[in-house]
Amino acid sequence: MKKQALRILIVDDSEVDRMLIKYMLAQTGLECGFTEVSGIPMALAECERRTFDVVLIDYDLPGTDGLDGIAALRERCPDCVLIMLSGHGDEMIATEAMQRGASD
Repeated sequence: MKKQALRILIVDDSEVDRMLIKYMLAQTGLECGFTEVSGIPMALAECERRTFDVVLIDYDLPGTDGLDGIAALRERCPDCVLIMLSGHGDEMIATEAMQRGASD
């Protein structure tokens, strides 16, 4: 039986970062299908169209931060794994992300 590819939504306004994420995941050998968007409104629209196994969301997004995005995405995708990505390394942001529904 063929394994189904992980359906991953990448929410990041940087095309370079999205490419890097896809490259790094490809190195794991996992079979993944990617949908890429640059902001929360587009991510919410994609969640209306299809289901995802994992959402990788950047903290620093234009117009809103990833924390607000996590709360909105958790409502739309209650069974999805939400992982916030950030280069800030701030424990308070990490704690807030988990309280709003991030898985990691």
